[in-house]
Amino acid sequence: MHPDNRRLAEDIAQLIGTDVVGLDLISRDIGVSWREGGTWLLEANLSAGLRPHLLADPDTDLCQRIVRLWMGEHPQAGRIPIALITGSVGKTTTSRMLAHLLLDAGKRVGLCSSTGVELDGQLIKAGDLAGGGPAQWLLQDRRIEALVAEVARGGILMAGLGIESADVTAVLNVLDNHVGMDGIRSREDLARIKAVVAQAAEKLLVVNADDPLTLGMAQNRDPATVALVSEDPGCSAWHAHRRAGHLVASYSRERQGNIKLHHQDQQLLSIALREIPASDDGAVGTIATAAAFSAAQAIGLGLKADQIIQGLRNYGLKASHRRGRFEILMREPWQVVLTWADGPEAMASLSSYALAATEAEPCRRMLLCSAPDTRPDAFLQKVGQATWGFDLVVCAAWSERRNRTPDMVPALLAKGVRSLGPDGPAVLESGLESEAVALLAEQIRPGDFCVVSTFESEIMREKLLAALS
Repeated sequence: MHPDNRRLAEDIAQLIGTDVVGLDLISRDIGVSWREGGTWLLEANLSAGLRPHLLADPDTDLCQRIVRLWMGEHPQAGRIPIALITGSVGKTTTSRMLAHLLLDAGKRVGLCSSTGVELDGQLIKAGDLAGGGPAQWLLQDRRIEALVAEVARGGILMAGLGIESADVTAVLNVLDNHVGMDGIRSREDLARIKAVVAQAAEKLLVVNADDPLTLGMAQNRDPATVALVSEDPGCSAWHAHRRAGHLVASYSRERQGNIKLHHQDQQLLSIALREIPASDDGAVGTIATAAAFSAAQAIGLGLKADQIIQGLRNYGLKASHRRGRFEILMREPWQVVLTWADGPEAMASLSSYALAATEAEPCRRMLLCSAPDTRPDAFLQKVGQATWGFDLVVCAAWSERRNRTPDMVPALLAKGVRSLGPDGPAVLESGLESEAVALLAEQIRPGDFCVVSTFESEIMREKLLAALS
């Protein structure tokens, strides 16, 4: 083809304003310039068919050339930042926090979690939508510039990860929450499932250095692509990783605690727990855990330290940040907090929160708690034993039942509460959560501090507001 004819085609495409255009020409000789005559332009087709060109020159990968025109030569140029978070507890809050950090830094962010699918902090669909399927839906939305996905055990078992790879992934912990279900007989079995998320990390894997099972997921990786997070000041693996110049994060759930990140002998950032609005002046200690993991992942996604600090200082100011997780429904005449604590470790954190939140103004602390009926008896009793921070506990059952009658789960929870002895909380047994709300309304008094722990937050929010307003 004569260079003049090539330039003519390029000029027409530039004039129209499109990257790919099909030009139909009639020419006596394409090797002769159109300026010499004998060449006529018939049409410019914005929806050019590729088949004739592919058949005419099968050795030329035309499709690859078009994609590279749009995306550049780098194989990752067409991808958006993707982060995956898994663990036994803390996934939802960590996912929300990381999505907020990216959004606050100017990205358009898609988020899928166990409370729903969000775009730029706006709830699109409520429900348990943690996993690869919802993440795939979000990736089809061209508006999204970054994706954060909570990945749960159930989703991995049913449909796999759903995403080929991610820029950064995090494994928060491996606890007993799903041991005894779906053929999972031990924490080691559960760790093998969650390791799928760890293996998907291309740039950075963030793991809990205090948990041997999560720490083991980083053993075969380049240490420079691993970040260790620890609450234990004496964690030897964390200190060795830091001495080697790799990324580490530390935190304390104490009210006066801090979240810090270090890399290559430098402190990248330090922020007090109380500076994060969602911590309720440091009372919600689990926010420190989420902040450490989300900040480390944010570094892996390219955010600067000042962007992360600014984002953390804004986290908790919007209702979407706390929906169903330490969500304050009412402040007067009684305070009602809607959240979810899955397992004895999470319930113990909830007990600590209740004590810290009422420290300045002591009052009666009430809890309405429920649990899935798929959990083993001993597990449910341990949940009850972890309610030591309350004065009155109302035990209930989920509306979704699989293995037990409505009275069985409350009875097992209550058995655990009663095992705390005469100095432990008073306990009441109810049936379904909807019935427990009515019982709670009978018991609550002005000035009480009431926490409702439920996975079905969307349903319970409406019932609580109707019964207690």
